[in-house]
Amino acid sequence: MLLTIVTQVLSLFIWNGFGIGYHGVHNTILLITSLAICSVLLLKDRQQISAFSYSMLHDADTKLPNKQFLLAQMVKKVSQKQHFSVLLFKPHVLSNARSTFGFEQANICINERLSILNTQLQTMNALKLEIQASRSAWLAHVDDSTFGCLVIGELELSHIEQFACLIHGVFEEGLTHEDINLVDSVDIGVAYYPMHGNTAKQILQCAIQAMTEKRLQGERWRMFDSESARLSEQRLSIAAALKIAIDENQLSLHFQPQICLKTGKVVGCEALLRWHHPVFGAVSPDVFIPIAESAGVINQLTEWVVENGIQWQAKFCKLIPDHVISINISAKDLLNKDLPVLLITILNEQKVRAESVMLELTESATLEESKKIKATLDDYRLIGLKLAIDDFGTGYSSLAYLSQLGFDEVKIDKQFVLNLPFSVNDQSICRATCDIAATLGAQVVAEGIEDEQSLAMLQSYGCQFGQGYYFSKPLCADDYLAWISDVQEVEISLDATANLID
Repeated sequence: MLLTIVTQVLSLFIWNGFGIGYHGVHNTILLITSLAICSVLLLKDRQQISAFSYSMLHDADTKLPNKQFLLAQMVKKVSQKQHFSVLLFKPHVLSNARSTFGFEQANICINERLSILNTQLQTMNALKLEIQASRSAWLAHVDDSTFGCLVIGELELSHIEQFACLIHGVFEEGLTHEDINLVDSVDIGVAYYPMHGNTAKQILQCAIQAMTEKRLQGERWRMFDSESARLSEQRLSIAAALKIAIDENQLSLHFQPQICLKTGKVVGCEALLRWHHPVFGAVSPDVFIPIAESAGVINQLTEWVVENGIQWQAKFCKLIPDHVISINISAKDLLNKDLPVLLITILNEQKVRAESVMLELTESATLEESKKIKATLDDYRLIGLKLAIDDFGTGYSSLAYLSQLGFDEVKIDKQFVLNLPFSVNDQSICRATCDIAATLGAQVVAEGIEDEQSLAMLQSYGCQFGQGYYFSKPLCADDYLAWISDVQEVEISLDATANLID
């Protein structure tokens, strides 16, 4: 540009010096200059457009084709009615590498792995997505940590397995920097056109869903499954409805009595959450509690149970002064710093003694949060609350670990009680649990007592308390209040116990 302008100025001096016609020559020079300027501007615009188009279809860090590029190739195959599979994979080691090595170094490491994989895919029937002067690309960068490729042809599971083995093999070595080696799992999901959808976007979405599904033991990859997708959609619907249920008071509490197995007296109850949805009907806690945990509403749910449970406990204690209510909390509730504050507030408002509230924590939850559990449980003890370990025997706690946590109560899971008279293994587990609890200085509550023979066996093992249909089914709050008004003690037969001892 500068050279063109200088040339024009010099030309003006030369032509004027030699007396050549000024206007004709000047107009010619202006025309040439304008054409040169326009050519330069057009060239720059074309370069900018080309660079912009490239950036829109490629990932800046890996230089691989991006999701839009991959979708465009899939649209072509769909329009040609050509069968193909989209295979997506997510190496979890990438996120760990970024936090450990730094973003830039992690990208260098992942690019090395991707380059190796890209080269090895040349020998497979993967679609060559792009041909460049420097290299060809068989891989696409779908999002931050997800990559993918297209497998051309009819679906062959053995062929997909080869791809999965290849991907796992490349990432088994992990990412290494400065003598630090990071290794993690790789999630792989596969969807097939036309079986799983009619459009490119549908197929890609199916592959994403397959990739996010939890793999079974020994599985290297997951194929899209319509039933799993339906259940996933249902879980999302339930999660959304659960938030509304909390706000609109669709939830209710039922209470199952807990009985002293020596005297037959009602000593307390377990609060059981129930949800009856206007459309879904009765939704089991086994269904909505895990969904509440994954959807991030478990704390709100537990707070609702705590608040309403203690309000009812105030009424129960008027009839049975030593009545104890057991309330279940999850592992995620342990990390909720607002829960102890809420408990103190509600206890004071309702004038309920802290020691009349038992918090039940599953054995798996204590293992999951083992590093923080001791300090957290100590906070609840300072309030005066009692603590129980629920579903004992279903986890893998050591006696030393349980001793350190110091539970007030151990609950035998109903799966060991329901078939107690006929299962030697269940008998051994129940007897051992009672012995362990005695060693730890804790009381024992058995769930699922449904017949007199089971009751007698538990009595002989030294189990102090029990609950189950033998005594009463779970009752709604008003019915339970009426029940303990009429029945504060049930008849306990000791004859069967005597026969067992004899």
